[in-house]
Amino acid sequence: MPQYQNKGLGSALLNAWCEAMDSTGTPAYLEASNSNSRRFYERVGFVDCAEPLPLPYEGERMYPMWRDPAPK
Repeated sequence: MPQYQNKGLGSALLNAWCEAMDSTGTPAYLEASNSNSRRFYERVGFVDCAEPLPLPYEGERMYPMWRDPAPK
């Protein structure tokens, strides 16, 4: 929903989720669906962990990403 974009809501949710994962020492894996979301996830410590995944349709590839928990 465009009226909710670029207001920091996604960042707030992602940061809270990362803090919860860090508190339990849990790493995280995700697949970013485009280069914009890839940059978004990089800001909280996700890194590429494999080659981009080819998809059976035209468009951007999926980017496998990993984040180790922050040290305590």
